[in-house]
Amino acid sequence: TQYSEPSFLPFTQIPGVEHAAKVFIKKEVSYYTQEKGRGDANPQRREQDKVEMMGIDTYEFGQTGWMRDGLLDYSFSSYLNLIASDPSAVLISRSMAEQHGVQPGDLIQLGWYGVEAVDFIVYGIVDYWPSWNPGAGAQTQTAAEDGDSNQSGRPNLVIGNLSYIQNSLGLEPYEVWLRLKPGTSSETVYNDVVDKGYDILSLRDANQERIQELNDPFQLAINGVMTLDFMISIVITFLGFLLYWVLSLLSRTLQFGILRAMGISYFQLIGMLIVEQLLISGAAIGMGMLSGNVTSRLFVRLFEMSFDPKTQVLPFEVTFDARDQLRLYAIVTGMVIIGIFILGYTVSRIRIHQAVKLGED
Repeated sequence: TQYSEPSFLPFTQIPGVEHAAKVFIKKEVSYYTQEKGRGDANPQRREQDKVEMMGIDTYEFGQTGWMRDGLLDYSFSSYLNLIASDPSAVLISRSMAEQHGVQPGDLIQLGWYGVEAVDFIVYGIVDYWPSWNPGAGAQTQTAAEDGDSNQSGRPNLVIGNLSYIQNSLGLEPYEVWLRLKPGTSSETVYNDVVDKGYDILSLRDANQERIQELNDPFQLAINGVMTLDFMISIVITFLGFLLYWVLSLLSRTLQFGILRAMGISYFQLIGMLIVEQLLISGAAIGMGMLSGNVTSRLFVRLFEMSFDPKTQVLPFEVTFDARDQLRLYAIVTGMVIIGIFILGYTVSRIRIHQAVKLGED
């Protein structure tokens, strides 16, 4: 089938689009190796496996795509710069390197039905890549020329330069990835693309998929349980601190009465109590926050056992949202302020003559 490529420029001019990239994805691409038999001057090409090929323009893909830090041995941009230096350079998945013993610097051949295989040079190995699921399950069993079969336990991926793939293997339909500006909806982009005369075969919105994952009943149940535990802990902590402050104040009624009789004003007494409670409670709150962060990093990751390993594409990571921490600090600060007001009200009801008379008795 012969394809003609329309202009890509209109996609970059759509209102609300920050960056756009061409992404060619081809499944069931044949991976070949050269085997030289005894007494055979011409090496024989043998199909080893079926892989997934991704063709990209490294610069546009780097501006449009994104990867979480820590998933690759080097930065995401470093791998893109690596294959940008050579048109025939490719990156391969860790699964392909382990299953077939391919290493950086090796020569591999890739092609598909009706297309002659082309040589590529392996420049690097990656564990993860945008939109690719390394744990998608076993691939299709492929038959070798001698009748043996090769069953791949994990999917394989090859990332190369789109221009080299199109010039060497052929021009085929590709996907268009768009990075939208904040506040831009996918419906607006869809309508603009249709108005420009393009037919959209499929549409995937990463934001909508993320919202669906957040609204998953199991996810909501876990978050709800953790939120309920947090609220119960806050209430118990507040009642415990308040009970300690009130009992401590009542047990020192004589002391406060004597201090008032000696000339210490009400506001000076309140200031003394505030400093005292901040030193005692503040230290406890600080140690609680520190131990909470350490405990969360150590034990929250155990929630990974609650999910199906086949659906967990990326390694489980414990993150701390700055907004949640600000809310926690606001709640704790409000708790301390309420406690101080209660202390102030209790101190204001202390009668100096009753405290002094109590001391004489």
